[in-house]
Amino acid sequence: MRAWWAQQEWDSDEYRIVYQTEWVGDDGERYAEAKAQVEREIREKYLTPDPGPRPWYPPSPWDILHGVSPGIGFRFPVPDRPYRFQITERPTYLADIFPVRCGEAISERVVEAIEQVEPGVHQYLPCELYQPDGSPIPERRWILNNCNRFDSVALGHCNVVELSQTGKIAKGNGKTDIKVWRDVVAGHALWTDWRIMNSPLYVADALVERLRAMAAHGWRFDHHLPEFSKTEIPNAGEQA
Repeated sequence: MRAWWAQQEWDSDEYRIVYQTEWVGDDGERYAEAKAQVEREIREKYLTPDPGPRPWYPPSPWDILHGVSPGIGFRFPVPDRPYRFQITERPTYLADIFPVRCGEAISERVVEAIEQVEPGVHQYLPCELYQPDGSPIPERRWILNNCNRFDSVALGHCNVVELSQTGKIAKGNGKTDIKVWRDVVAGHALWTDWRIMNSPLYVADALVERLRAMAAHGWRFDHHLPEFSKTEIPNAGEQA
């Protein structure tokens, strides 16, 4: 069993995966209002009373407001009309997954692949894309909002450092050596780990296989994270 980091697929001669987008009309303000609403709801639920600013960076583990955006594990309000983005240069290829101003826009077939692995968990906020000349791109798109937020890293079996001031986890010695608990992530398609500093989006094998089978472009999977069970022998993680 393996999990993978989802990394952006870069430009090549054949595909134009990463390109600039801009908000259309007042959509940037609409998104900012939605984000502020999520922040208020989280603060009321988890941070009462508000502990206020802290003298260190990154935030402590209970300061879950750090970096609120689609993808960190909290649900967002569904907009009353799709968010609109204009591509500032004409792509030679419209990838299935690519970054926009507030997250990643995914195609309908990627939505279907996620739902096949983990139905009814994640959010897909509607969005519309426009060419540089203002003409609409007809393909339907959605902003992916990962709604899984786990404590999944197998501490003691990884090359990580727990920061004493914050409880956050940093990758040790600059190496990619993280292992996750299979018991925690089993059956899930996507997740982030709230304790990892600047946590990437993790993608399960089952979803990676579907994306590769359909030749979906936009993410590449170069780094895998071995999984093992909490019921295995204590040193199993060292050999995973």
